Amino acid sequence: MPAKSFFEAARDSAHGFYASVMRGEVSDANVRGYLRMTSQIEDIWNQVEQKVATLMAQGANPWAAYAQVAYALAFVRAARTQTVFVQELLAADAAADPSTAGFLPHVTYEQAEAFCTQIQPNLERAVMALNDPNYPRIAQRDA
Repeated sequence: MPAKSFFEAARDSAHGFYASVMRGEVSDANVRGYLRMTSQIEDIWNQVEQKVATLMAQGANPWAAYAQVAYALAFVRAARTQTVFVQELLAADAAADPSTAGFLPHVTYEQAEAFCTQIQPNLERAVMALNDPNYPRIAQRDA
């Protein structure tokens, strides 16, 4: 068994050398780390939908209920859209060159990271908008 892990380590090292040095690519570990943190998108989305259901149960019209959570819904949808963009960038790179799996060209990495760095702030804004009935006024005042 130790010989196998030695050969696996050598293969992984050669793979990393080929992708990073020969192809000039960057490890996608940071981007994948961001994607692992996006599991909370569904939780926040469910909270928004629960608030809409509660408002409608209290007699609000559907459009009035959605209007009250509009900012939260917009921010959580933005986070979800950014996540999908990053996943598609990773999938497109993997399909284009499977031999460099785990590495991305610099431009693709920069695009993915730019999307990733906006996901968490959008989720924080969604939670803030969901829990603060004055959020629209705060957002307009700060703009």
